[in-house]
Amino acid sequence: MNANSSEPTDVTAADARELLVDLVSIPSPTREEREAAKRLVDFFEAHDRAVWIDAVGNVRAPADDAVLLTSHIDTVPGDIPVEVEETGDDEVLWGRGSVDA
Repeated sequence: MNANSSEPTDVTAADARELLVDLVSIPSPTREEREAAKRLVDFFEAHDRAVWIDAVGNVRAPADDAVLLTSHIDTVPGDIPVEVEETGDDEVLWGRGSVDA
């Protein structure tokens, strides 16, 4: 559902993949997560969601959908290049923060 109607919000697999690759690509060490949070805000706004960043930096986008996403967006410092590996019909994402949440 989106914030403005009772119709489901269309998020394609390509949209989700792009968001994930972007988030893993954005450096986000602890207390420096603002750019990653802004990318999430942009994503939710593009899909007609009410969204905001609260006083402590959490991205909030309440909804009545059946999916709940809860995680952290900070990572430890370092430089691990983002790579998407083709494995037949699937893809494997490599990069800082891609497997720890």
